[in-house]
Parts: sequence; structure tokens; C-alpha cells
Amino acid sequence: MSGLAFVLVALLLAPTPPRQDPDHDSRLQETFCPETDPALVLEPEALSVDAVHVRAQLRYQRQQFSAAAAIVREALAQMPDSAELTELESLATLYDQLAAAWALGMDPTTPPMAAFPALREAWKLDTVLGGSFTDPLYARLAEVAPEAALAFVGRKDDVSAELALHTAQTLGVTSASLDTASAALAKRR
Repeated sequence: MSGLAFVLVALLLAPTPPRQDPDHDSRLQETFCPETDPALVLEPEALSVDAVHVRAQLRYQRQQFSAAAAIVREALAQMPDSAELTELESLATLYDQLAAAWALGMDPTTPPMAAFPALREAWKLDTVLGGSFTDPLYARLAEVAPEAALAFVGRKDDVSAELALHTAQTLGVTSASLDTASAALAKRR
């Protein structure tokens, strides 16, 4: 068996480490220092598309979406032209879009009519980037969707109201706001 094949088999057979509890993850985030974290140091000779992906993914998993985009853009400036540059440019754009949608959707002061589409966009982008934040996005969507549905009904934006209503119902939400929005939509049909 060749050395590479042996390493691959060993990795496949190695036990998966247990998931860490959220408190432990938050402590890691509080003490995170990119200058001293060896997992994030990328030497110039190690600059590759895969290395950039790994480095950006580590930031993404720490909910540092703008930093992930910055890592990709920094690497783009240092890499020679190749077909993979388009992929990296797209990746940086996805991280930037997630950062903007997350900030707007998760901000408790954002009105429901603005938070709802931002959260749906953040959820789609997060899914594309690995799905690490599905639970907090669903929780916030469950909070916002009923009020958004009611607000959309008030603005006579039936398409958005239906989407908010459907999203809330899919997430298992029941509320007076949903009942009111549903009744108002039924009358208009």
C-alpha cells in the first residue's frame, strides 16, 4: 500500500472527535487570535486554492464571515492567474453576502419586513457554505416570520406574506399573528 493510500485509510478509520459543547466553542471564539492560531497561518509556499478554502472555512465556522471573505481576497491578490480564481472570487462574494444578510437579519432592531428576507438569504448562503448556522437562523426566522407575514399583509404584498406564512408553518410556529395573516390572505383570494 502506498504512503498516500495508507494515510487516507487511516483518516477514514480514525474515530470522529465528539462535537464540542456551545460553551466551549464560545470560549474558543473569545480567545481566538489569528496571528497566533497556527491553523490560520498560511505560508506563501503553501498558497493553494485548497489552503485558502480551509483557512476561510475556519473563519466561517467562527461566525467571522467578513474575515473569511478578506482571507479569500488576500489570497486572490497573491495568486497567479488560473481558472480557480473565479471560484475564489465567487467564494469571497458569498461570504460577504452572508455577512451582510446575517447582520441585518439577526439584528433585533431590524423591522420584520426587512429581517425576514435577510434571514432567508442568510439561510440560503449558509447552506451553500456548509450549513453551520442553520439552527440560529431557524430560531430567528421562527421569531420574525409571523410578524413579517402580518406586516406584508398590511402592505398588500401577498406573495411575501405567503412566503413568511409558509416559512413559519414549516418551522412549526403557531401564533395569533399567523392566524390573522392567514385569515386576511384567505379573504383576498
